[in-house]
Amino acid sequence: MVQHAESEARFFFSHVLISCRNVALKVTRRNLLTLCNRERRSFKCCILKCVYAGNLIFLVIRRGVVAVYPFTSASKNRDVSSYVNPPATFVGVYYTRGPDNHPRGALSFRGSRTSYVLIPNNGCLDTRYSLTIIMWVYPESSGPLLHFNPKGWGIHLWIINRFRLFARFVPRSGKSVKALYKRIKPRQWNYIAATYDRRTGLASLWLDSLPIIQRRLGRFRSGLATNYPIIIGSKPGDRRKFRGKIACVQMYNYAMNGQQIRSKKKQCFREGSCCYSPGIC
Repeated sequence: MVQHAESEARFFFSHVLISCRNVALKVTRRNLLTLCNRERRSFKCCILKCVYAGNLIFLVIRRGVVAVYPFTSASKNRDVSSYVNPPATFVGVYYTRGPDNHPRGALSFRGSRTSYVLIPNNGCLDTRYSLTIIMWVYPESSGPLLHFNPKGWGIHLWIINRFRLFARFVPRSGKSVKALYKRIKPRQWNYIAATYDRRTGLASLWLDSLPIIQRRLGRFRSGLATNYPIIIGSKPGDRRKFRGKIACVQMYNYAMNGQQIRSKKKQCFREGSCCYSPGIC
């Protein structure tokens, strides 16, 4: 019988480090689940395998996709990743032609307070440390593209005035951090990404898999404010409402490089579809 007394745990980069009072040759699924519950995550969102080093146990976090919401008529409001996050709620949006030229390959937002998408967060979307957000966007106005914490300010990715892509990687502590922003092209499809790498403290915005602005924000001890639901299109209490189209929202729990971001460009394209513009695909 393994003696696995109460242990202090903390996240460290992509690992959980447990300081055990006794040397343990193994830990039970129940023990791992208890640890995950402390972090308000489900078991499958937390642990991939255990690595043992003397009396220390490293629980390796699964590195990969967290969610993929294609926003097409085929997937509707479902997450098609292996985590199967809760379905999104669609309010006042409709299908429109997507970046793959499919007539129902994206969602259209009207730019009003009654046109938005709400994605629940059961814990799997809480990447906390490193993060990559990818999507296709066709902006016609300013407004939120992806905003954690509808009633406040978690991590958020917006279009602001003069069609600038804007990201602020808000830490859990609420500490003020500098934003990143760069102009993108209005009224056409843009393949964009936002990344934050906790190991280096580097935040980046990407356009067509190329970095367009980077800033070293440092490392946040408490992690990023990703422990909230997500709203897209309209934030309660803010007059800025996004008008335009969005397709293929993807989230990963690590900071991708340009090659990795490019590999996801056609992730949600349907077989046989032609790209909307050869210049962007």
